[in-house]
Amino acid sequence: MRGDLHAGLDWSEKDRIRNDLALAQLRAGDHAGCLKTLEPLREAAGQSDNDIRSNYLPEEARLLLPIVRATRTNLKLCQG
Repeated sequence: MRGDLHAGLDWSEKDRIRNDLALAQLRAGDHAGCLKTLEPLREAAGQSDNDIRSNYLPEEARLLLPIVRATRTNLKLCQG
């Protein structure tokens, strides 16, 4: 068994899973855990959609925008 369970995943898959895990933590009542899980995504979530389109290659922006939008929503939910 490999030590790193995420070794075969690209960044977009990891970030989607991170958002899913945060929601599971929220549903379990773990608001602090939810916020901690989303912390690596906070900087990107703080950028506007236009900033992301300007600061990333088109394909990266296309993949990142739905993740960022989900993260923004999840951060609000986790903060209560």
